[in-house]
Amino acid sequence: MLKNSGAPELKVEVIEGDVIWLEHTVADVVRGGDVTIGPGCRIGLVEYRGTFQQDKQSDIAESRNVG
Repeated sequence: MLKNSGAPELKVEVIEGDVIWLEHTVADVVRGGDVTIGPGCRIGLVEYRGTFQQDKQSDIAESRNVG
């Protein structure tokens, strides 16, 4: 979904993948191997198996290494 003003924003329930890099995304759950959450994100839960990085301009309620 794109907002009418400001930066574009993607809204989804779940994102899964081996290598994930997100910006301006709202998601309930993100699951992956190597996960990078860039600026403008609001994420409920991040589950990762490898590496996890979070931009200071993003909001993540919870992150877990499920390695």
